[in-house]
Amino acid sequence: MSKSVLQTEITSLKATLAERDAQIATLTAAAAAAAAPAKRVKKERKPADPSKPRMQNAYIVFSSAKRAEVKAANPDAKVTEIATLLGAEWGKLTPEEKAKYSGIPAVPKEPKPEKPKRAKKTAEAAPAEGGATPAKKEKKPKDPDAPKKPLSGFFLFQKQERAKVAPEKIEPKVLSERWALLSAEEKAAYKSS
Repeated sequence: MSKSVLQTEITSLKATLAERDAQIATLTAAAAAAAAPAKRVKKERKPADPSKPRMQNAYIVFSSAKRAEVKAANPDAKVTEIATLLGAEWGKLTPEEKAKYSGIPAVPKEPKPEKPKRAKKTAEAAPAEGGATPAKKEKKPKDPDAPKKPLSGFFLFQKQERAKVAPEKIEPKVLSERWALLSAEEKAAYKSS
């Protein structure tokens, strides 16, 4: 085979590989999208129809009617105990007796008043309201001639160890392990110098 035929084959094989890589990428992306949990979409409620009043649950109507009686019979009972007693009484009722408590419309709740949104205070609006905005503290400029803080014992140790070995060959983790193995007296020598 000639050189040009081989180069043509190589070029066509590279093109085929590029197409397969693209297919693999699209399939991988599709699989990742399918595996990711779908976001839940919040359903919008229809506004309540005023001609159809909302009905209360029969058990709720029964509980509100009988709660005072049960509480009077058991004055020391806690709320959970009263609920348990009401549930037991509800379970003893026949379906005809339960039907007496169904079909009572719920008392509509008054809509909550909307809270007024806070307006962001601007620099111009604050003096008009009578309140002064606190001034921001300015940072002191650093003195370039100020003395630097001394190095800690670990950094002095690290500097000395790096001088012994070429800096590229030693890792910080190794240095910290070596520092941890030193005795208290050896560490004190680095701290005092």
